[in-house]
Amino acid sequence: MIIPETVFDFGEADEGSVVTHEFTVRNTGKSPLQIHKVSPDCGCTLASFDPAVLPGGEGKVILNLNLTGYKGNVQKVTTVYSNDPASPRGSLIMRGKVRTLIEVSPASHISFRGMAQQQSEQVIELKGLAQPFRVTGTESNLEGSVSYRLETVEEGRHYRLRVTNLVERGEYIGHVKLLTDLPAKGEILVRVTGVLEGRIGVTPKTVLIGRPSFQQPLRTAKVKVVSHLNEPIRIARLVHDMKTMQVGQQPLPGQNGFLLELKPLMENLPQGTKEETVLSIETEPPADERLEVKVILIHAGTSSP
Repeated sequence: MIIPETVFDFGEADEGSVVTHEFTVRNTGKSPLQIHKVSPDCGCTLASFDPAVLPGGEGKVILNLNLTGYKGNVQKVTTVYSNDPASPRGSLIMRGKVRTLIEVSPASHISFRGMAQQQSEQVIELKGLAQPFRVTGTESNLEGSVSYRLETVEEGRHYRLRVTNLVERGEYIGHVKLLTDLPAKGEILVRVTGVLEGRIGVTPKTVLIGRPSFQQPLRTAKVKVVSHLNEPIRIARLVHDMKTMQVGQQPLPGQNGFLLELKPLMENLPQGTKEETVLSIETEPPADERLEVKVILIHAGTSSP
């Protein structure tokens, strides 16, 4: 199997467009060449191909690369599998630069974390780079958690999204969706997460430790306990199952808080174990809510079943 051209550089293309290229596969042998499979490295590439190439003949592999959601430099690899004993596989590369239609800055995600009274309004700027656009509507699945409004800075060129947290305590994850009149960029998804806590916070609130599969190394976890008011705190007490896990602590550098490291005691966990337990954290001064971490303990074993 001979592939004369293995790299196609498409130069520049717009976000949301589809780049198509036809690669040639030659059979320089004396027997029919069977192409068993063509496997792109992501779902953004669709492939079609000639399954058989006669001796001395040529076949085609056609790749369609969808650039929706991409920006900047892109490189995608597709592997061709054949019955050629000397060269059973080959790689096809499509690469180039994707022009962003709408610049979303500073990022396409927003996070509210800490005490509710510390949260300020967050702002997302949307600017048309390649061509004019208009926002035709908005949608969100975070009603009651956030409020938002869209401002027109320059019609057809520049819009501003303002998002405000509404939650006193709790967690949420969702989005604000902006609909546009650009066929190649019909929507812009701004992801929004919130973790609103009291004066002392714990993250993450769920961890997994142990050995999820026999092929993986032992897994530990780290938990941060921080003062959102930047006041000195100390760990007064840690309550947990001392037979199944060990918890160490050390001060967080540059912060008023601690880093807890959770290690499983595998000798006390039978193979096949999958159980949940809770680590309770008591601080001085006391937190204004219960500080707990859900711990999932797993011991899949050390060899395949």
